[in-house]
Amino acid sequence: SPSPNSEASGCCRAMHRSKSVMLVLIVLSWCSLVAQARICPGKLYVPGYGNVSFTNARQNTPSMAAREVELQNDRLVPRMWGRTYFGNACAEGRFDHRQYAAFKLLGRTLKYSVNLRSQGCGCNVALYLVSMRQNPAVGGCCDYYCDANSVCGVNCAEIDIQEANIYAWRSTLHVAYDGGGAGDGFGGGRSAFSADRYGPGAACIDTNAPFQVACSFPVDTEGNLTSMDVALSQNGCSVSVSAKSPDKPQ
Repeated sequence: SPSPNSEASGCCRAMHRSKSVMLVLIVLSWCSLVAQARICPGKLYVPGYGNVSFTNARQNTPSMAAREVELQNDRLVPRMWGRTYFGNACAEGRFDHRQYAAFKLLGRTLKYSVNLRSQGCGCNVALYLVSMRQNPAVGGCCDYYCDANSVCGVNCAEIDIQEANIYAWRSTLHVAYDGGGAGDGFGGGRSAFSADRYGPGAACIDTNAPFQVACSFPVDTEGNLTSMDVALSQNGCSVSVSAKSPDKPQ
């Protein structure tokens, strides 16, 4: 059977079979150049899980190359249009959905720190969960990526813990074919908190400095997700936002 790498390469060729021979040659030459880029920036230890190997995407969309995400002194540093995946392993030159990490977060809390200081209007620094490990379709980005908006041609459930910049924050739950989702936050018509509580120089979460995020996934008596509860904190002050599960009353 074909390796994950040969399957991914084949998908790129199949996408352009209906185009002219000249275009196919150009695409294959571009794929060869992209294939030289490194996709394994390094590892981090995640308490409660263990070592995580990151795998950088080569394509942000089927028609747009992704930028690099770097690991610097135990910090992930994404470039504009960069995307990286949490994995149990990473191998240069190939993508394998079986190597992606699957965090078990039901009834648990995920905590991390984020620094948005240089991310202004038009920027979206996102941390989200999608079922790539369970997805056998390689997709248009050739790395098994999937989400609720079918960015790479494959739909799956999506949990947006963070979509943010220094002026805005959104947390959203999506089922597989629900691009809009259910969620809340600040900015873009949402007002779970206000500009005096979140933003540059704000009294609570000053986005010119790092702050902490705690995302909880409470469950009902049958173990089903009831909501996603996100708390942002800094120097003893906090704001929160909650997104109800699509199967639960809003």
